[in-house]
Amino acid sequence: MSSALLLLSLLPTMHPGSEAVAQETALSASNLPRVVISEFYPRAMNKDEYFVLSSLSDSPVNLRNWSVTDGEGTLKPIVDTVIVPRKTLTVSMNGSSYQRAFGRTPDITLDDPDVRKYLTISGTFALADSGDSLSLLDSSNLVVDCVEYGVCSDSISGWIGAPLPNLHQGEIARRASHGGVLVDTDRAADWMPFREYKYGYTEVNPLVIQVPAGRLSSFTSPDCSLDVVLQSARSARTQVRICSYEFSSSPLTSCLIEAMDLGVQVRILVDGSPAGGMDDRQIQCLSILESRGADVREVKGNLSLRVVQHVGAMHAKYMVVDSGRSLILSENFVESGVPEDRVFANRGWGVIIENEAVASYLTNLFEADANQARADVLDWRLDARYLPDASIPLPRTSNHTKGVLVPVSSVNEASVTIVPSPDGSPETPYLESLISRSSKMKVQQFQVDLYWENRWTAAKKLNPLLSGIASCLRLGANVQMLMDSSWFNSAHNDLIADYMNSLAANESLAGTFRCLDSRCPISVVHNKGAVFDDRISLVSSNNWCDSSFARNRELGVLIDSEEIANYFSSAFELDWEPDLVGPNASAGPDLEIVLGQTAILDGSASSDDRAVVDWTWDTDSDGKAEYSGSLVSVRWDSPGTRRVVLTVQDAWGNRDTDEVVVRVLPYDGTSGGSSYGLQGPAALVIPVTGALSALGGAIFARMRTRGSRKFNHPDSD
Repeated sequence: MSSALLLLSLLPTMHPGSEAVAQETALSASNLPRVVISEFYPRAMNKDEYFVLSSLSDSPVNLRNWSVTDGEGTLKPIVDTVIVPRKTLTVSMNGSSYQRAFGRTPDITLDDPDVRKYLTISGTFALADSGDSLSLLDSSNLVVDCVEYGVCSDSISGWIGAPLPNLHQGEIARRASHGGVLVDTDRAADWMPFREYKYGYTEVNPLVIQVPAGRLSSFTSPDCSLDVVLQSARSARTQVRICSYEFSSSPLTSCLIEAMDLGVQVRILVDGSPAGGMDDRQIQCLSILESRGADVREVKGNLSLRVVQHVGAMHAKYMVVDSGRSLILSENFVESGVPEDRVFANRGWGVIIENEAVASYLTNLFEADANQARADVLDWRLDARYLPDASIPLPRTSNHTKGVLVPVSSVNEASVTIVPSPDGSPETPYLESLISRSSKMKVQQFQVDLYWENRWTAAKKLNPLLSGIASCLRLGANVQMLMDSSWFNSAHNDLIADYMNSLAANESLAGTFRCLDSRCPISVVHNKGAVFDDRISLVSSNNWCDSSFARNRELGVLIDSEEIANYFSSAFELDWEPDLVGPNASAGPDLEIVLGQTAILDGSASSDDRAVVDWTWDTDSDGKAEYSGSLVSVRWDSPGTRRVVLTVQDAWGNRDTDEVVVRVLPYDGTSGGSSYGLQGPAALVIPVTGALSALGGAIFARMRTRGSRKFNHPDSD
């Protein structure tokens, strides 16, 4: 099996599109042509209800003289109305509204002035908000299919048991499927799919594609994500599209303005109502981009204004540059996600894919979600928060300009599968199948819910992804799972760790579950990634909550590549394994200068297996640091011997010290200058050698805190 087929086999079978419906699970014993009600929209916002009929027959079905009734009104085609095998027929009360929401015209629209030429309408056909019934009858007036929902007083032939629970305003009832096959048992369970459908929903199937060697790169936050994002934006020649839950990066905003000045088209799509609201930095960034020529849009529903949001949160994070480069991240385009500080910020993963088909796929997804024909897509300029005189917020500068990890490009071909949510999880979360087939997992997650609540019954069940992990553990799998420990997730994630660790301990299973060590430099594990079987890597925006798979717009990418898996496994281990060994401080050689000259103290040879993040210098032996930085200039105002102590610290708070002796000689009037250092006459900055007794009879010992020797990763790692 090819790697592309392998990845596809790990995904659940996709829900059939509106243009292709498979046969139902079990054919009725009746010889009637099989047509079912597959979808209906009863709690409409703007009198734009609709319903869909789907053919499950192997031959065309002529619906002439068939009828659809809600008990109070009936619709009956009076001309030949043929529905071909595996196709659908959509009847809408408002054709223009349907067109705006879905980007296509319905087959029959009841507000068509000519509708009575091909359809009789008797009584009052209107699906009630609180509950109703819908029945499909053949030309002999026999019930072919039916459904009851909400508070329904009708008693219809063919329906079994309680009605489907009532729907939310703007929600669509969609028949469930198993393995791509529509379920038809005439019970409420037929209409309880995992995925939630809102008016205007999309059906975008996963993309599976082979990416040639060298066209795929992996990167991490905070180490190098900002560099990757800025480099990608600067490479644009025609257009940049960015989708993000939030957007407030000052460096990226400046970069995009520079690109627009060169003629690049910039389009941005954000969620209009992120959790906690938009902060001032985001409002400033979006506003100045809009005022400088960017096309900035937001997805924002408002039921009080009769606007249905076609997805839950617009939570995907991706960037498309021109027609060939795509970035998919776990991080928003904000300071904590693509930070100036390459050490102390969010942990996130990302990939760059150089492929025209991927760029086209994401562009089409962007355009579908940013389509202003939709009522829930708004121009940022029309938002009351828009500031016409906005300025770019000051960037949050940092001295930590180098992280531990650098981007790595593939040297082999890789198979890539891109899965949007909720489209990619019609029956179950798309990761469930992949988890169930894995024998080794390394998982990082920002937010995990122990129980998921059934949308229809309010019943709670164990998170199916955790349940899948438990099943794998019982089959001998090894699982490491690291979760965020910040204050807003600690209660949730601690509960997960306790639950799963107890399960593993009680059954002697090879699973370890923990939250991030508080000493770790990572501020927030915002990642939603995993590595399966040392081969398949997940980079996504999906938190392990039911809404993330069933309702929100998310984006995940699965990469079948051992080298990419090795990269992300290394990133995982940096957060998983505490750094318990300190760095090695190196204050440089002892120095001898003449009074009035400047000594250059150089601690850049200090090392750590991860990263040295702080250098401080005590130059007057008072136990307090007077200078910071790996390279500092110091001048003393009197002769004498100075014992200078360098303290270095790694990102986990481990420290080491080293001492350098600086001998300041009296000025004898012959040196010819008063300010020297490494840039001055070399002879005036004298490293002290073994003949220290000739310089005053004292032997200066260099002192250091002992520890294991460690070395920085070279830039090429």
